[in-house]
Amino acid sequence: MFTFSNKAAADLADLIDYAYTLNSSATPGTYPLTLPKPVPAGYKIAAVAYATDNIIIYENTRYYAVVAESADALVVAIRGTGDAVEWVLDFDFTLTPFSQGEGKVETGFYSIFLSMRFIDLNGNPFDLTTWLVSKLAANPQLALIVEGHSLGGALSSMLAVWLSGNAVLRKAMNAITIASPAPGDGDFAAYYNGRIPATYRIWNPLDLVPHAPPESLGFVQLAGIGLRLAPTWQQMEQYDFLSPLCNHSLLTYQWLLDTGGHPLTECQWPLEGGVGARLRAAVDRVRGRAEKRGVGYGG
Repeated sequence: MFTFSNKAAADLADLIDYAYTLNSSATPGTYPLTLPKPVPAGYKIAAVAYATDNIIIYENTRYYAVVAESADALVVAIRGTGDAVEWVLDFDFTLTPFSQGEGKVETGFYSIFLSMRFIDLNGNPFDLTTWLVSKLAANPQLALIVEGHSLGGALSSMLAVWLSGNAVLRKAMNAITIASPAPGDGDFAAYYNGRIPATYRIWNPLDLVPHAPPESLGFVQLAGIGLRLAPTWQQMEQYDFLSPLCNHSLLTYQWLLDTGGHPLTECQWPLEGGVGARLRAAVDRVRGRAEKRGVGYGG
């Protein structure tokens, strides 16, 4: 069974970070696959998934996901955008019927989802549904978690719906999305919300990606308001909240979720002297005025 907490989400995101590492260190086609080290503590990698970025004459197959198991959880973790082509595919902004359920989904996201293939570490086809069902049959107390960051959040939402076609998996399903764009239209959102109620959509209001694609083009976010992870004044003094990349970074999200357990290792600005000192002074002035009015930002 899974109990959500900010710390649990930050810890599980280590597997998403591992999927990023796999993508940057290995290319599909060479087997047996040599996994990068270290694997997140307590987990064993059972399988991986690759997918194809395909735009005009550019085609590239990359690793996107890992399937992991621990003593108490089964996790499918999907990374986000890895290069400029994936950004183009991310924001196609057109809608395509979702044949695995109801409604329509973003065309670029869906093209990657349809190309996704799960394989074991020897490169053999891996039946994800059968493996998950067998693991849950052996130990019904295992938590089943499908998670993703950025583009991976949209892909994980589609995967969760597809897996929910199995009654056992639907009952056990938990979904965590971090900084995910809206994957589809209102009909898809309604269908998804009805099938995957245990969804934890985590988003930073300073991050541009969860606000896209726009509602004006027919897109609707999943899971209602979700978990709005607004940085506190103290956190804004410690990281570059003016940077779109820093606001969207998985590592920033992990730090915002669990500051003590996941120290910030990037996106700090120099707080002594220069621009950093002026920015910190500006934050302090704004915070002071807000506190006098009894207004807070992020707690």
